[in-house]
Amino acid sequence: MADIKLYYFDARGVAEVSRLVLAFAKQPYEDIRWSMDDWPKYKKESPFGQSPWIEYKGEKRSQSIGISIFLAQKFGLYGKTHLEALRIDEVVYLVRDVRLVWAQVDQEKNPTKKAELETKFEEQDLPKFLDTLLNCWKKTQQRFYRK
Repeated sequence: MADIKLYYFDARGVAEVSRLVLAFAKQPYEDIRWSMDDWPKYKKESPFGQSPWIEYKGEKRSQSIGISIFLAQKFGLYGKTHLEALRIDEVVYLVRDVRLVWAQVDQEKNPTKKAELETKFEEQDLPKFLDTLLNCWKKTQQRFYRK
């Protein structure tokens, strides 16, 4: 039996980074997935009443970013230096910021307001985030991969 159990909906989403880390590190784990209809049953088991969570050697831990960081550190995928780890954190939290902005668009119920938010996201927010990400990548290339 695997030391790691990953609990999440039967979908890609915020647990996907953890799945990718585990796959890249070639680590066995139990991938426990459920449908939206089954969520109330699983919610009772969750440490914070939310998903995803992992069970590592019998201890439950929650928060998708924290889980991904834990797994990346455990399997040597979190940078060789503190500066490399910081660069990883910058990208991780930048992506989280994009998701938070998109969540506001996605959850808007008023169709007119939603259309306005979608346009703003596509024309302003997303290009800004992508430009920031591109600049981050360029700086990483310059810093760590100089020829």
